[in-house]
Amino acid sequence: MRIRTTRFLSIAVVVAGTSLMLTANANAIPGPDTIPEVVTVVGSDTTYAVDNAIFAAANADPVNTDPDNYVNVPPTLAPGTSLTVPGDRYYPAFTYTNPGNLPPTAPPPARPR
Repeated sequence: MRIRTTRFLSIAVVVAGTSLMLTANANAIPGPDTIPEVVTVVGSDTTYAVDNAIFAAANADPVNTDPDNYVNVPPTLAPGTSLTVPGDRYYPAFTYTNPGNLPPTAPPPARPR
């Protein structure tokens, strides 16, 4: 009987601890702060369509009371075009420019040695 009670109490403690830990994690996400912020994603062409659909739905949803702007940067820009990501209170506006056929996330050209 003593082993059964100890085992039951051990399981009860683990379940209670797990429940408290999961509840604490749920409170880690803050609610809407009514401050306009820009959330930007730069990814590959395999994720662009999915991210674009998610961000378009988030920007157009009337239930979303937080005035954040979700921007999805395309994986490549047509030669001679540019894309400006709007700025917010954390970072100023940034413009990706493609002078030729470089993707917006391409590394800079190598320096001569």
